[in-house]
Parts: sequence; C-alpha cells; structure tokens
Amino acid sequence: MKKYLAVLFLLLPLLIQSQTFKSYGIKTGHSFDASGWEHPDTLGNNYHNKAYISTFSMGLFGEFFGQKYFNGMIDLGYKWRQFFFQYDLGNPNDNRDIRNAFNYFTLAITEKVKVESGRWNVHMYAGVKTELMFSKNIERDIQNIFENSKSLLYGFTAGAGFSKRFSQFWRISFDVYFERDLTKMYESNTGFIRNQEIGVKIGVGPYNPAKK
Repeated sequence: MKKYLAVLFLLLPLLIQSQTFKSYGIKTGHSFDASGWEHPDTLGNNYHNKAYISTFSMGLFGEFFGQKYFNGMIDLGYKWRQFFFQYDLGNPNDNRDIRNAFNYFTLAITEKVKVESGRWNVHMYAGVKTELMFSKNIERDIQNIFENSKSLLYGFTAGAGFSKRFSQFWRISFDVYFERDLTKMYESNTGFIRNQEIGVKIGVGPYNPAKK
C-alpha cells in the first residue's frame, strides 16, 4: 500500500498538467439528516422505531475530461455510519444507550454541470454510488438485524454547491448533497433499512486552470 501511495504522490504533478484533468483533492462530509429505519424487526417495541443515524465521510476526488460546462467526477473514500438507540428490553426503568457503527469503502461516479465566472464556480452533479462494508461494531441485543445486513450497497447521489479559486492553482468547494440507497441494507417481514441522507461536503485541492 505504501508503494502505491508513493507512486500516486509522484504522479500528481504530472496529472495537474494533463489537459483532461480539471482538479483533484480531498473531500470530507457529514450528514445533518439521515433516515431509512422502517420498522425492520418486531423487537422495535423495546427500542426506538426510528433510529438516529449519522454518517461521516472522507476521501479523494478527481474531475476528468474538463469542458466549459461539464466535468466527469470520481469520488473514492471512506464512510463511517452509526445507528444510535435507546432501549429498555421490556423494563422502562432500565434505559440503555447503544451505538452500532459500520465502516465502508465508497465509490461514486457522477457528471458535473458548472458555470464559471472569474474565481467562482457554481455547479450541480448527479450519478451512481456503491458502498462496500469492511468492518462493523455491533452492540449486544441488536445482532438479529445488523449481523445479517448486506455488505454491498448500491444507490445514487446528487448535489449542488460552489467553489472558489483562492490562488492560481488551488480551489476550495462547498456542496450540499443527497444520497439514497437502491439496495435495502436489511429486510424482514416487518420492515427494512434503506439508507438515505442529506449533508454537506467540503473539498480542497489543486486544479488545472489550462482546461476550461
């Protein structure tokens, strides 16, 4: 892995000179509204039927084949999704807080529509995404749902935002995004889990001013 990262680091100065490469960098995001818990199990009488869901993401992005109004984008990264509950297991006087966490590799391929004016850029994008779970931390008494959840999820992503160039070769961006899974994470006779979230992302990195 270290060898691959070293090669990528050495290639970055060459990529920025490529006329097909508009920009690249790092991007981080957090949801401010996430849902998808739709009564997946009869044990819901003992804990909240609507779990509190939170996600955090971080990764790399690249914009390819830059044209005046369009760019293709690839986002590759990591997502940490948590499900929070308070449950009593039939004893209302013994409430307990539990947290279940999932770690995913993520990949999104989108098309970006943009309008540039000087140092500013206003844009919208939409495309497909996939998430591959590589680890999870499950609290006791909830294993019946999360231990049987799917590891590979598919969905779509869309967003809108703006960016600003703050030097000749650097740019920062701000996006509001929406994502929804097409794959159900878990399904039973009583309900299902299908993740959906709205959040914000902030990115920073060099860009190629030669490619309009």
